[in-house]
Amino acid sequence: MSAAPSHTVVESELAYDLLQDHTELVLALLERPMPKGEVIEMLGSEIPLKRLLKHGLVSQEGNTIYAVAEAYTQLRQEGMVTFLERYILPSLSAGLSVESDVDPGGIANVWSVPLKLSEKDLETVRPDNIDDFFNELLEASDLPAQGMLSRLSVLVIGTSKEIDTELSKEDAILKQLKCASIQRSTANEKHLAILSQFDCLADSTRFEAARDVVQKLVNKVDVQKASTPSEANYHLTVATHWRCTAANGLDNEVEVSQLC
Repeated sequence: MSAAPSHTVVESELAYDLLQDHTELVLALLERPMPKGEVIEMLGSEIPLKRLLKHGLVSQEGNTIYAVAEAYTQLRQEGMVTFLERYILPSLSAGLSVESDVDPGGIANVWSVPLKLSEKDLETVRPDNIDDFFNELLEASDLPAQGMLSRLSVLVIGTSKEIDTELSKEDAILKQLKCASIQRSTANEKHLAILSQFDCLADSTRFEAARDVVQKLVNKVDVQKASTPSEANYHLTVATHWRCTAANGLDNEVEVSQLC
């Protein structure tokens, strides 16, 4: 079979819904091609597979099912609210500390910071900081893995809209998500908004590599951190969740800065 393209863009409504419903399968196929029978067993019937094939989300050669690219890009982002509400916000409410024996659903991390950027840095905030970030996450997801793999999600939200400093951390993050969505849909402000999510399957090696990528971003923008909330003209949040069943031996402490 010829090499898959580096990425495919999911644009249609039906394809988006299919990908949302069957993300775990697509992530598994990104790891390795699977026999058709194994795919059907995973899906529960052949009907979803036929739909995935019809909309070009997977491909078939002989009796083997393949991912159609090394990565999938989705243009709709509605699932981010669910991700925040189901995995990230509960970790904030729990005191920003998640241990695998307390939360068997995985390890959640939230990092948020108000930034004071120059006018030039504002205009290029995404290419200067986020494009390489996601490329490095993709490299982390390609590292050799062993044992059980669990879904790892990394969400990045950025907006230059003002955020009320009186809001709780949870409400501030949701407000930031809303502001980024509005900015992204406004032609002359679109370049100021960051609203992207990365998903892959990870073992502890990949997870730790992904955490290193996040820490690298943290260190990079730390020099641009606003001295006071009133000075901030940009707000950046990175939320991660590794849906592992066990993470023995890992440092699971979650660090967060007040989102202002």
